[in-house]
Amino acid sequence: MNPNEPEKIWTTLLAQSAPTFAAEAEPPFGFLTSTLAALRAEIRQRRECERIGWRALLASLAALGVAAALAFTLSLRDQTPDFDPGVRGLVQMDNLPYS
Repeated sequence: MNPNEPEKIWTTLLAQSAPTFAAEAEPPFGFLTSTLAALRAEIRQRRECERIGWRALLASLAALGVAAALAFTLSLRDQTPDFDPGVRGLVQMDNLPYS
């Protein structure tokens, strides 16, 4: 097999199909060009959405980490074993005799 043979085959095929794509070279552009442009735009938009999604995921995880750290430090700071006075009063209500 001659190494230039595939090149000749492709050149022949392109020469035969040139009239089919003649409209692609003119300013309104043809179907194939507009389809490829739409496909590129869709791929670009999908990549941007994925990038935004990853950023949103990382931001939400960071916010969750900050909230957890804040809750943990506040729980360590507040070491009072007593309930809220209102809750303590409710707990002691069960010891009252019914009349």
